[in-house]
Amino acid sequence: MSTVKGRLMLLYHYDDGDKSQTLIGATQDLSVNFDNEIDDITTNESGGFKEGISTLTGFSVDFSGLYNPDTTGNFEDLFTLLKGKNIYPVHIDLGNGNYVFGNVIVRSIKMNGKTKGVITFSGSFEGTGEPTLVYNNINY
Repeated sequence: MSTVKGRLMLLYHYDDGDKSQTLIGATQDLSVNFDNEIDDITTNESGGFKEGISTLTGFSVDFSGLYNPDTTGNFEDLFTLLKGKNIYPVHIDLGNGNYVFGNVIVRSIKMNGKTKGVITFSGSFEGTGEPTLVYNNINY
């Protein structure tokens, strides 16, 4: 079984109205989450056990990293995206030609600093619409 180093997983956003992509720089942690919403359909016949049905499927992207004002896709760029309140395409490079592509809304960004530490940032994108997962040249 082969593995892929986490440092190869990169997050890009596309500039509004432009076809070029911008790397969100200095990220250290990146996760892509896919989930199903479960609606409660419990009835009296459930025997006291909860029952559910899968309804909507969604995705989100969470990331964190070191603040570096000199990199592209820095905190200031993310703040501009947040204020824009628009839908932005993102590309998550999983390495070896594998990727996730989808549209997102910037849900949150955060900057954190400690007296004897470095400034870090984190953020969360909420997916909108159906994402594309390409793995081993197969679209899922």
